[in-house]
Amino acid sequence: MKNDKPAMTALQVKALAKPGKHAVGGSLYLVIDGAKGGGRRWVWRSKWAGKVCDMPFGSAASGAKDAVRRGVDPRAERKAAFAAQVAASEPEDPAVTFGAFADDYLASKVEDMGARRQRAGVAA
Repeated sequence: MKNDKPAMTALQVKALAKPGKHAVGGSLYLVIDGAKGGGRRWVWRSKWAGKVCDMPFGSAASGAKDAVRRGVDPRAERKAAFAAQVAASEPEDPAVTFGAFADDYLASKVEDMGARRQRAGVAA
């Protein structure tokens, strides 16, 4: 989704101060936040299946452009890559649940209590 405005120069971009979304050139936008300090971020805007899609600009943006050229939804591809990364980072043995931990803890305390009673000569 290209805008028809000519690309801005670096000095023009630096001079922007008004909060909002500013078309810088091509599909690239500079978003200036209205909050105190006016944080700035770059956004790449594309159109997929009739919907406007804004993606943060960075290393992911070049991959998103390639995905659109291949005819793939860049958001879905990004979610799938993230899900694969999460699945790869999960340990093979699932973490101990709270219930399993509590059962083991209580069992050890019961055994310990029994040993104390025997040493003290107290009947159970």
